[in-house]
Amino acid sequence: MAYVSGFKFTSEREEVTKDKLNNLVEALEDEFNGSIDSTNLAEGSITSNSIAEGAITTDKLGLNSVTGPTIINGAVDLTSKVTGILPVANGGVGTGIYVKADGTVDLINDWTIYSNSIILSAGSITAKDLYSGDGTDIDCYYYANNADAPKPSLRYSASGNKWQYSNNGTSFSDIGSGGAGGDSDSVTKEITQSGHGLSVTDVVYLDGTEYNKARANDADTSEAVGIIKEVTDVNTFTILTSGFFTDSGIAASGTNGDVAYVDPDSDGGIVYVQPASTDNIIKPIGHVTDEGILIDIMRGNEYEGDSVATDEKIKVSSNDTTAGYLDAKLLAGSNITLTVGNEGVNETLTISGNTSTTRSGVSVTMDADEDFAANVTEDIPFDVEDLDVANEFNTTTNTFTAANEGIYSVFLHLVFSSLTRTNGNSRVFLVTTGIGSISEYLSLNGNGIYKADVPITYDFHALMSLAATETIKAQIRGGSADSGTIESSMSYMTIVRVN
Repeated sequence: MAYVSGFKFTSEREEVTKDKLNNLVEALEDEFNGSIDSTNLAEGSITSNSIAEGAITTDKLGLNSVTGPTIINGAVDLTSKVTGILPVANGGVGTGIYVKADGTVDLINDWTIYSNSIILSAGSITAKDLYSGDGTDIDCYYYANNADAPKPSLRYSASGNKWQYSNNGTSFSDIGSGGAGGDSDSVTKEITQSGHGLSVTDVVYLDGTEYNKARANDADTSEAVGIIKEVTDVNTFTILTSGFFTDSGIAASGTNGDVAYVDPDSDGGIVYVQPASTDNIIKPIGHVTDEGILIDIMRGNEYEGDSVATDEKIKVSSNDTTAGYLDAKLLAGSNITLTVGNEGVNETLTISGNTSTTRSGVSVTMDADEDFAANVTEDIPFDVEDLDVANEFNTTTNTFTAANEGIYSVFLHLVFSSLTRTNGNSRVFLVTTGIGSISEYLSLNGNGIYKADVPITYDFHALMSLAATETIKAQIRGGSADSGTIESSMSYMTIVRVN
């Protein structure tokens, strides 16, 4: 027998009226209300062995009947026992939740959701519409999470109102069909250059390492490569190298079809009238159209007045490895002189040849008849000059001295007014200081020449290689019993350099 709230409980059966039963329920509520709390139910006192699975259901626990302070943090193992969504704080870092995407309990390859990001370690997001940004004009980035640093990315540029891409995570190019980047009708490239100092509409050239404002008063600074389309910040800009350029900052005074030129009077400017001064470089960069300026820059189209710029270096052929100036590339040959005029200003290059030595031309005759005797060698006295182009023949010594190296043609024409030949040993010589002598016997009429056979004509021709200053002279020697006379009025010698 036991008493509970003043009621007696025994093993004997007893009929209880409805009024008594209501009084018992009210007494039990007063007895147990608030009697089980954190002090009465110690941590770990209720385990899976104490309460079977499903023993407490939603019917047994009213709404809010168990609160945060009632079950302390960690009293229930969320990692092992909860599937689906669970707090980041339970095994995670920061404020957010885990989505157990793979159904395991190890929190590996699951998703983490924070207030400002979603990290998908595995899986993907599929959505009808996907938005990025906060509704204001800000740049939005999308990264390829590979091993690179910085990482390749896509970017929506708020300032340019366009999409861009970067393969290195640093330099961005416009997305389009324009090769290096750009719209479908232009080619652009984003450039990073510290403190570039450039503005939209500036025409620029590349000095080898940096872009600078072009100006058509010098061959180097006039070599434009593009026009600035956009300036992102003090270290970044976008250059347009070909295609249509339209910008309200350009005050185009030209009309359709006009040619646009690099301005010779201002840095980075454009003019629509061809510069007239010969002190300026004429550098066309495009044409004016309804859509804007069609940029079409060709390297090397540089002119000074109506002629090619004088300070442009040249190459001799397509495989010449080194360009140079004309006076160094053009080599003068023998007897050719190159002279630079107007040094340092509008220079000229004069090519001149020494006409007195480019060819040798000598024609000599005799002043009087010349007798020759047996066994005597003597000069043929050509002592009258009919022609001596380079002053190479000495009529006193009867000697020709070559002014230049070359091949010389020597022709000797002798007429004998008398000639007695007995033993046939008479000879004519061409004597040189270079190769010695060339001789020929006077073998005329077979068995002998007699006075009745005169006048006799004799021709002797030779090609001789001479160095400069080497000499030639003609000689005759009578045989042991030969003699005769050379007719002066009809005998002569010519010498010509043929190469």
